[in-house]
Amino acid sequence: RNSTIPTMSDPLIRQLVELSARAWPSLVDESFDGWRLRSTDAATRRANSALALSAGERTIDEKIARVEQFYRDRGQTPQFLIAPYVEPPELDALLDARGYQLLTPTSLQTADVRTVLEQTAREDGRTVHVDEQLSEVWSSAYLDIVRGEEDVQGDWAGIFGRIGAQKAFARIDDAGHPAAIGVGVYEDGWLGIFGMGSRLDFRRRGAAIAVLRALVRWGRKQGAKNAYLQVTVDNAPARALYSRMGFTTLFDYHYRAAED
Repeated sequence: RNSTIPTMSDPLIRQLVELSARAWPSLVDESFDGWRLRSTDAATRRANSALALSAGERTIDEKIARVEQFYRDRGQTPQFLIAPYVEPPELDALLDARGYQLLTPTSLQTADVRTVLEQTAREDGRTVHVDEQLSEVWSSAYLDIVRGEEDVQGDWAGIFGRIGAQKAFARIDDAGHPAAIGVGVYEDGWLGIFGMGSRLDFRRRGAAIAVLRALVRWGRKQGAKNAYLQVTVDNAPARALYSRMGFTTLFDYHYRAAED
């Protein structure tokens, strides 16, 4: 079960880890000896997992114990995001030995915005609504299209409302109802793509490509030269789509969750 990711010093990786964390903000973000303990009232691993950013001074046992207390005090399962920057580098192996489960292997992918726009040019004529303010229409569409009925509980709107960077909410309507959506977050020359989804009866019709194109065009106007997104390893259709749009994997990460 052990799949330790080695520590990498690439500043680009650290930058994108930080940007993606700020683009999907938790309700509680507590620092503890170089680690960040994040919790929010919505069913999302990204904003409900510990980030091990630096080694600090306390022992690893003390730090893991603090993480476990933090989440259990909130009625949540303790979990960590394990990416190439983790400190100490043996954290993944230590959690594995403690019985933590490996969950949701994911790739962070990047692309040049010019390449994405070139590869999506055929969808230029489709009408995509892009708003810089979160609306009830978009929020409802996100719950219906992306999260599904089993995950509608929780303050999803709070996550989007807490985004401090420039943001845009894109959607395509079909017969007066949202059929495809996505979120763009711009910061430090990078456009983050989040919340992409299409209604089941509206898939394989170019809607996701059109939403992606609209967000990238918006991001370029803000100053973005590159874009990034996160896609689960087992989502073959999405990975194939993003590959055609010019995205390539920069690094992989996963989660480790305690067995309750």
